[in-house]
Amino acid sequence: RRTYSLGSEWSVSHSVANSILASSGGGRAVLAPDKPRLTTSLDQLYAQAIGLRPILLRKVAFWAAESRGLLRFEARASLIQEVLAAAPVELQPAFFPLNPEDEDSLISGTIEGSRQLRGFVRWGAVAERAEWREYVDWARLKGTERAIEKVLRSYGGGVSRLFDVCRETI
Repeated sequence: RRTYSLGSEWSVSHSVANSILASSGGGRAVLAPDKPRLTTSLDQLYAQAIGLRPILLRKVAFWAAESRGLLRFEARASLIQEVLAAAPVELQPAFFPLNPEDEDSLISGTIEGSRQLRGFVRWGAVAERAEWREYVDWARLKGTERAIEKVLRSYGGGVSRLFDVCRETI
């Protein structure tokens, strides 16, 4: 699928252009492909990243489910114990704490329930329950100060070379 220009600011796909022309009594479009335009605006890049983020999160959730992948997770110990108890056998172990000392306490049930724990959870163990999904610690957009620093230091001012404004970890 290629994008074509119908003059000045209009860019549409070839099939859309043909549909428009056919419905108005015209024939088929004979269009030349647009030249690739590189983004030169950090504002535009961030606007695109904000729009793409929900799509990326859905893809990451799918990939994590398919691969039994782990996502960052932060919650009370009591909630994590609920997740562990409810997770099917094939998803065990379902939680890996960042602090290895917490693992034995979680398994034995001797950890204080209100204590906040950080670690990694199998997406499949929390995907079905909205109240658990909200504790997944999704990555934020790259900070603007760091983005500017990277563009200037590493890419010689080339904004279009900054690919990781919207990112995630499995």
